[in-house]
Amino acid sequence: MLATPVQERLTLHGEREMDWSQWQVQGGADVGQRREGMNFSEPGQLLDAACQGLGIALVSELLAARACEQGLLQPLDDARVRGPRWSWLVHEDSAADPLVISFCEWLLASLPADATSAAARA
Repeated sequence: MLATPVQERLTLHGEREMDWSQWQVQGGADVGQRREGMNFSEPGQLLDAACQGLGIALVSELLAARACEQGLLQPLDDARVRGPRWSWLVHEDSAADPLVISFCEWLLASLPADATSAAARA
């Protein structure tokens, strides 16, 4: 996709909290994004489309980390956009369940250090 001329890049759009308007509002550079393009209702589908080389996408760094490590994706720009703040919720009836505790511990261990410090403050 980096070799594709800017004016020929297809823009992939997510229909969730983060979209290209956030990129523009927060001062992201023109990387060829357009209002027209393909729309995806699920972040995973958007990420898969970008990994398949269908176009440029604004995706979560956390979700895209493995694809970047595998060389499937790379940033078009050094700028980052602050996304929505996410929380996990555990019902009080499940809080003592060993599987739930194990999952929460795994999730914390899987997140980057800056994400886990934010999770600890929440």
